[in-house]
Parts: sequence; structure tokens; C-alpha cells
Amino acid sequence: MALLISGCQNESEVSVYDVKIDKQTHPRSISNKFYSWKAPSNWHFFEMLSPFQDALFFAPAINDVDMQNDHTTAQVSVSFIENVEFDAPSNIERWQKQLSPNINDVSVQKVLVTTNLGDWNFFKLKHETQAMYVAVQESFEGSLFLKMVGKASTVQEQAEAFINFIESVKENDV
Repeated sequence: MALLISGCQNESEVSVYDVKIDKQTHPRSISNKFYSWKAPSNWHFFEMLSPFQDALFFAPAINDVDMQNDHTTAQVSVSFIENVEFDAPSNIERWQKQLSPNINDVSVQKVLVTTNLGDWNFFKLKHETQAMYVAVQESFEGSLFLKMVGKASTVQEQAEAFINFIESVKENDV
């Protein structure tokens, strides 16, 4: 890869520098620096990620295999935040506000899910027609968040696939 540098008010030649590409990059649909995962085959990877997302998938409603109806599609995101401990109360409140401005209208259930990585904090949030499932794995490096949000019926239909997704997560050799 080459980097070209030139100034707007500078009549000198364009400078060219070689930039080395990090060979340790990870295909974001299957891993980040610390973890790898395997998404179900009917989930579609979306490449336009926010700075906090390691991966984003669209999970279709069972009756929408071609993902023609965006309003029935759930979004599944993977986010790893380094050097941050999980703060359940503030995160739950933030997630509730994502579903409704009045957090008292959002029901919250917390359960523990155990996989090969150990215990995950697992939260089910629901407000009228919208739902969110969040699984959080804490480690020395930070917190890994797996989140599925969308139409309540789609989130419920994809619940087993989401649990399988959580169970697929493995630690990478760093």
C-alpha cells in the first residue's frame, strides 16, 4: 500500500511512502483480535460497521428468507471493548432506552448461560413489538457483547440460533 502526501499551497512534488499492512488482520465476519465466532448460515454479514462493532449480521424472520422486509429483520452485533469492566445497571438502562424512552415500559430478565468460555450474563429485554437479547462475556482484556435486537417475533424465532452463536465463540491465541 502506498500513502501519497501533498500540500494544497505547496508546489513541491508529491511524496510517496510505503505503508506496511498488518498481516494479523481478522476477517470481521468471523473474528476480532481476541475472539472468533461462527454465525448461522442464514445470517447475512453487513460490512458497514460502527467504530464499536466488530461484526454486524442481519438475521431474517423465518418467513422472510430473502430478507425483503427490513422491518422484520433482527440485527446481531458483536462488540469487544478492551479494558472495560461490565457495568450491568448502566448498560441495562441504556438498552432499555434503546427500546423505549420510558425504561419502566421495558421488561428485563437476566439469566446465566454457561459455554466453553464460562459464564455469560444473558439479558432478555422486551417492549411491545421490539425485543433485545444481550450476552456479555467478561475477561481480563475487557468485555465482549453479543446483541440481537429487532421485531420481537423475529428475535424470538432466532433465539436458538443466537444461543448457538454464543456457544460458537472461542478465544483466539493472542
